[in-house]
Amino acid sequence: MRVIVVNPVVGHSSGPGEALWYIEPYYAQIWEAVSGRADAASYLYGSGATQQNWVLAIRNVRPTHVCAVGHGDEDTYTGYRLERLMWVGCPDENVPAGAECFMLSCRTAARLGPWAVEKGVAGYLGWREDYVFWVNIGSRKERERSMDWFFLAPIEENATAWILGQKTLERVARDLKDYYYAESRSGRWPPDVAYTFYWDAEYLTYIPGRAVERILYVITLTLPDGSTVRLAEGEAPYPQPQYTVNVAMPESGPEGDGALTVAATYKEMKGSSTIPVKLAMPPAPTLKVEIVEPAPGSTLYYNRTYNVVFRVSVE
Repeated sequence: MRVIVVNPVVGHSSGPGEALWYIEPYYAQIWEAVSGRADAASYLYGSGATQQNWVLAIRNVRPTHVCAVGHGDEDTYTGYRLERLMWVGCPDENVPAGAECFMLSCRTAARLGPWAVEKGVAGYLGWREDYVFWVNIGSRKERERSMDWFFLAPIEENATAWILGQKTLERVARDLKDYYYAESRSGRWPPDVAYTFYWDAEYLTYIPGRAVERILYVITLTLPDGSTVRLAEGEAPYPQPQYTVNVAMPESGPEGDGALTVAATYKEMKGSSTIPVKLAMPPAPTLKVEIVEPAPGSTLYYNRTYNVVFRVSVE
């Protein structure tokens, strides 16, 4: 698994007046439980939950699971201080295509979730309306004293199980709905609290992803002596506008005319493209010497001493 956990802490404000402050320890615990078992992972915490870091995490981690909290609306999911991370119509680099997303964010399952699935997200779990929970101001994550525990602890438990492969995202949706409905009917809560549990169950929405098609690719280099070197191979979601693969050239080899080939396989279909290239050893490094003092045009008097200051660098 490859996972991104987003825990902004600060949205509209900071501290006990901010809803995300009460959620923070639950998502911190999710991160602690899963990070050491992931093949790749990124934790966007507090001021690190910015659009730039979100895009870098998607690019570097290539997540299979995104577990995120933050404010939102029908079209937008936000991070630290309401900075937009993903929104309807955003660039492809902001969409974690190929990942399942569990988004504790108001209303985003109304339009953002379906749009993200169309863009390649493998599944989306969120709320079509506001996610609402009760707190005891200034107290958080204490089972006997904090109201937030009864709303958020099941999210922590289910999200962790999902990331660790113990539950599907669809099962998480079903189990959370069952829990919230059961609490709304339990009789132990005042009517307004009971209705909040009911509300959260009613508007929790699972949007299944489309089957993700993939291509297999191989990049090879033909050297001037006719031998070939495999530079890269892998798989990637299909379709997408273009593919970027970073390759490392051999340390040395013959110079002259060569060829670069990309071969791709999709289902039972195969195709390739070859372009001619020139192959050469990199030029030998040279030293660049720059005189700093004396300045150009200075007068140097015989029978005097001077400091000659110069810089040397490798080019």
